[in-house]
Amino acid sequence: MDPLVEILDLSVFAGGLEAWPDEKPTFAINVGGWALGGRRVRFLHDADVLWEAPVDLERPDVADAHPGVTGAERSGFYVTLSSLPLPPEFELRVVADDGTRIGTIRGRRAPLPTVATTGIRPLMLTGFSRTGSNLVLRMLGTHPQIAAYRPFQYEPRVLTYWIDIFRELTEPASYLRQVTTQGRIAERGWWLGTDGPAPRPLFDPEVQRAVALDTVEDAADFCCHRIAQVYARIGAAIDRPQAALFAEKQLPGVVPTIGWELYPDAREVFLVRDFRDMIASVLAWKERFGGAWFGHAVAESDEAFVRSFERFTTNLLASWRRRFGRAHLLRYEDLLHDPEHATAELARYLGVTPDRMAATVGERSSESDRYRTTDTPQASIGRWRRDLPPALQEAAQEAFGPALSEFGYE
Repeated sequence: MDPLVEILDLSVFAGGLEAWPDEKPTFAINVGGWALGGRRVRFLHDADVLWEAPVDLERPDVADAHPGVTGAERSGFYVTLSSLPLPPEFELRVVADDGTRIGTIRGRRAPLPTVATTGIRPLMLTGFSRTGSNLVLRMLGTHPQIAAYRPFQYEPRVLTYWIDIFRELTEPASYLRQVTTQGRIAERGWWLGTDGPAPRPLFDPEVQRAVALDTVEDAADFCCHRIAQVYARIGAAIDRPQAALFAEKQLPGVVPTIGWELYPDAREVFLVRDFRDMIASVLAWKERFGGAWFGHAVAESDEAFVRSFERFTTNLLASWRRRFGRAHLLRYEDLLHDPEHATAELARYLGVTPDRMAATVGERSSESDRYRTTDTPQASIGRWRRDLPPALQEAAQEAFGPALSEFGYE
């Protein structure tokens, strides 16, 4: 059997780093090494931390090589990771929690086993809040072939929910707990494998397959079945019993990555808006409703809050570059300026007729008015020039510069 994961290149900058796939074919990657100074190591893809591991294993060789360095004797780490949250060609950055760059792991993995998905499939609306996403979902939901569950009332995450469950079930730290329990099973959540040392691969090939590859196939089938069942109920409730697509918001990252593998005939629409206008809308929303929104409470200042969105745009840009050949770009401004053309292009990508989607773009209701932070949608275009003070404009330019350029904003 061909290997399911291959390590193509390993770069080490500080400390020690090794990575290798299981001898028995699985989607797992074993990673070990050592780090001085930090107490945890983080594994980043794009701008997201996908895994962490403690630095607490005995490493007498490191202590001998670094005499007098506090903690050198217990500077080792080891973890087994699933490659499924990663794209088929991936690069993982390994960083200690004190900021030390330990190294990078480049590799590739095989596709997920084919799942017999029939019927409704996802239309992933990838982006962020305050970009017109509810307006677009309402527009999509008017089409008889698209199920969008009550925009402006709910924000369904059915696909995200079941993909997150699939991800947890297919992590080696979880499925190996069936055999290498490690920890107090009386405590809720013990099977997730978040506590205790990382379990080692199993000796017996057939047992390893049962808890690894069979888990992947069965979990994928189960999760897709549950998604279909939920949307069968939703479709009946909103008079879309024959819908071919269900539309939900997504953040860039793991969910669309796995979503495309579970549903090769899925659709993904990258919804973007001038990120400076997005920030102006976020801040206006906070002022209107009070409280801490979108992580504002943890930011030291408005400038720090704006810069915190750089992580989101980094992920969005990386995801678009990986999937632009099979995804569709929809700019909020284009939709408002020329809804007929924008919806015709969108419908062509989705494989449906435009129907009356363009006519719904300017519709208003008491529910949609609650979400407005300007009198009209047109007034929201370019609002950053009048709404953001110079310091925030500068912070936004620093945070969003590459993404603004890539998506066609000045």
